[in-house]
Amino acid sequence: MGGELDKPRIVAMHARSGLVGLNVVTAALDADPRTEGIDVRFVKDAPSMIEELAAARAEGKKALAFWSFYSPDFAVSAQELAVVKASGEEALHVVGGVHATAEPLATLQAGFDLVALGEGEHTSVARRFATRCLR
Repeated sequence: MGGELDKPRIVAMHARSGLVGLNVVTAALDADPRTEGIDVRFVKDAPSMIEELAAARAEGKKALAFWSFYSPDFAVSAQELAVVKASGEEALHVVGGVHATAEPLATLQAGFDLVALGEGEHTSVARRFATRCLR
């Protein structure tokens, strides 16, 4: 691992369903020596996500946008994703949770970049995508 500058910022959409899942995933990242200390920012809406992604860019950091939701929140989450992507702020939009696991193709077709199937805390740490996928 190349050091602090190589670590992306994680901006996690912390609204509606999926809150616990995001808490577990970010805690697992912090607990693993390979990914500990990653800068995580929690946001509640699309404008806040855009603001944090812009701040990451201004600081020269790449960003991962984490999303997690249940099926009843899929449409609203997809709309928020569209707003964030339309802003032009770059990030890899990673989604997990019940809906993404049950409907990965529909989730990707909605515009998310990567679907984490199953237990996201194991996927995120084991694959170490938080430190390697943006190189």
